[in-house]
Amino acid sequence: MAILKPRILADLPVSNELVLDEEAYLIDQHYQDAAADRTQTERVCFRQAIFSKCDFSTVNFEQFECLDVIFENCDLANIDWQKSAFHRVVFKNCRLIGSNFAASVLHDCVFDNCLMTYTSFSFSKFKNCQFAGSQLANSEFSELTYTGLEFQDCGLTATNWAGTSMAKLDFSSSKFDYISFNMADIRGLKVNAGQAISLAASFGINVV
Repeated sequence: MAILKPRILADLPVSNELVLDEEAYLIDQHYQDAAADRTQTERVCFRQAIFSKCDFSTVNFEQFECLDVIFENCDLANIDWQKSAFHRVVFKNCRLIGSNFAASVLHDCVFDNCLMTYTSFSFSKFKNCQFAGSQLANSEFSELTYTGLEFQDCGLTATNWAGTSMAKLDFSSSKFDYISFNMADIRGLKVNAGQAISLAASFGINVV
C-alpha cells in the first residue's frame, strides 16, 4: 500500500508559540516545545507544518482540518477532534491516550510508535492509513469505513470492532489477548496461529 507523505517545505521557520485563535490558520511553520494557549477552539487549520514536543493535551477542536503535517513527540492525550479531516499526516512517538477521532476522515495517515490506548476512531473513514508499533489497547474501531488500513506490530488487546467488516485486515504481526467484534464481521480477518486460538474461544471452541 502506497501512503502519500506530507508535503512540507524544507527549512521551515521555528516558533515556540502556539496560538489557537478561532479560525487560526497555521502554515509553513515548525513549532517546537510549544503548548496550546487554550483548551477550546474551532475552525482551525494546520497546513504544511511540523509540531515537535508540543502539548495539545485536553484541547477541544471543532471543525478541525489538518493537511500535510507531522506531529513528533507531542502530547495529544485526551484531545477531542471528532468530525475532523486529516490528509497526509504523520504522528510519530506521540502520546494520544484517550484521544477522540470519532467520525473523522483520515487519508494517507501514519501512526508510528504512538501510545494511544483508549482512543476512539468510531464511525471514521480511513483511506491508505497505517498503524505501526503503536499501543492501541481498549481503543474503539467500531463502524469503520476503510480502503487500505494496515496494522504492524501493534498492541490490540480489548479493541472494539463492532459493526466493522474485518475482511481486509491483517493482525498477524500484532498482539492481542482478545478483541470485541460481531460474528458476521470477522470473516476474512488474517491472524497468526496463536491469535486463532484466542479467537476460537470467542466461538466457544476449546483448542487442546
